[in-house]
Amino acid sequence: MDNVVKGSNIKISIENTGIYNYTYIVQAITKLLEYDNFVLTWDIGHDFSSSDIDRDYIMKNIDKLCHLHIHDAIGKRNHLPLFNGEIDIHKVLELARKRKCTSVIETKTVAGLKQSVGELKKRGYV
Repeated sequence: MDNVVKGSNIKISIENTGIYNYTYIVQAITKLLEYDNFVLTWDIGHDFSSSDIDRDYIMKNIDKLCHLHIHDAIGKRNHLPLFNGEIDIHKVLELARKRKCTSVIETKTVAGLKQSVGELKKRGYV
């Protein structure tokens, strides 16, 4: 590993990608997580739409979870505004709070982002 990253406070976050080649991805990520600079990003919507293929791996490595991509989903439809799909957003936000994770609201439209922020305000998160 280049000295620019090693021994620094730079974190390189790997997003769950089990929807591709799960066995290979898990082997590669497991190896990278041996280094302090590598951490995990959990995209909850993509995981949900792939029948939670990454959830167990993320939970087994919860100490490495530092960032979340938060959006709602229904079946295979992703990037829906928060609280408009089938994901328990409250549970996800509680995990983010507990783990002190950074998060991004990952909607595809300005309207979806505004709706998500409005729902967060309405529910007392903001």
